[in-house]
Amino acid sequence: MSMRAVVLGATGTVGRVAVPHLVAAGYDVLAHARSADGAARLAALGATPLLGDSDHLRTLREWFRGADAVVDLRVAVPATSRAMRPWAWREYARLRGEAAVMLVDAALLEDVPRVVHDTVTMVYADGRSTPLTEDAPVDAPGALAANLVTEHQLGRVTAAGGAGVALRLAPLYGPDDELSARVVAGARRGRVPLLGPVDGWTSALHTDDAGAAVLTALTAPGGVYNVADDEPLTRRELLAVLADAVGVPTVRGLPDALVRAAPRTAALAGPLAPGRRRPVPRPGVAAERAEPPPGVAHGRRRQRTRTGAAALRPPDARRWRPVSRSRRAGSARAPAASRSAARRCARRRRCRRCRCPRPPRADRSSPRPRRSTSPPPGSR
Repeated sequence: MSMRAVVLGATGTVGRVAVPHLVAAGYDVLAHARSADGAARLAALGATPLLGDSDHLRTLREWFRGADAVVDLRVAVPATSRAMRPWAWREYARLRGEAAVMLVDAALLEDVPRVVHDTVTMVYADGRSTPLTEDAPVDAPGALAANLVTEHQLGRVTAAGGAGVALRLAPLYGPDDELSARVVAGARRGRVPLLGPVDGWTSALHTDDAGAAVLTALTAPGGVYNVADDEPLTRRELLAVLADAVGVPTVRGLPDALVRAAPRTAALAGPLAPGRRRPVPRPGVAAERAEPPPGVAHGRRRQRTRTGAAALRPPDARRWRPVSRSRRAGSARAPAASRSAARRCARRRRCRRCRCPRPPRADRSSPRPRRSTSPPPGSR
């Protein structure tokens, strides 16, 4: 009897290459897809497609029932043009944080003996010229810290007698990788989104090797494993390789100003980012989500959060201050400082969203007195 494996995020970069490896190895693969087109592509690869919302505990338990292994490859990396914006990484942090907690909860409830999840090698602290192993110190700011939450949750599976395997994947490259296509397009323009000193070491991973690593993880002992090519390069050598591949004289990384601002941006993008109402669960804290009664459809209320300049201002700058009522005779005007403070409200026309009180309005319940057209007494 073949072993059953459930793969979440099967239509992503790693999922598209991992599913054929599992099918070829004789696994009965149930692969999750978010659309009918994605389900058709997975069926062509030999997998049984699963359609549905993967953000609910009841759905996950139905999919995991009777499975021998669960592989979670879901990820949401923003486009390069939005990568420096803090709020662009919220979905990434959610999938690696509270979604991973729910995944492990469902696997433990259904007695799944093995859970495999991908993380990233960018959680390590800068090792300079020292090779990094699985025991090297970690320093994951902002949204990257959610990967450590995932690895801690996989430890719950191992502690319960199963095997929780975390694959720390190096940055991917390959013909079907969207990020590789962005890097090549940027290299043709002479600039690529590469952070860090040019003399520092960096590793990469081909997408085919990532698929083979997922297959190996289904038989490996529980723990954390680095997955990368065996020939690391310095960033200077990597830029030279990119320049030679696209046929341009030179390729440069990001400007120094953006490199210096990257840690601050990553910190804002993490669990404690301004405007985020529900932080990513900390290690050891399981997210409990109430189940709706039978016959009631699942649903999530859309969270309205403050973003942009309004989220970065101190709270006092987002509140209304008294403003002038009118320029009619007899009405009082507010000081100029209060009027300018009121104009600084980022959501002046949507006060309910930023929770600031509305400006005072004149009482119009009584009709205005009509202006007399007759001359006042004593005038000629």
